[in-house]
Amino acid sequence: MSEPSAQRGRRVAVATVGEIPVGGRKIVEVDERSIGVFHLDDGYVARTGRSWVDPDRTRVRSYPVTTDGERIVIHL
Repeated sequence: MSEPSAQRGRRVAVATVGEIPVGGRKIVEVDERSIGVFHLDDGYVARTGRSWVDPDRTRVRSYPVTTDGERIVIHL
């Protein structure tokens, strides 16, 4: 996946590339908040919030995700 154009400051490695299969997800705790890292067909997304199905009803924050070698990295 390409580098996001507007990355935030801190980078946090949350998994390895082989750890989350396509269609899978991993929930991680970063700075006392739960972040879901999802592996889609075209790459990874990271989001907070309670509703993955209906984000219009729940406040959801997205974070840029990149890979660095074998590491999956979210940008806070």
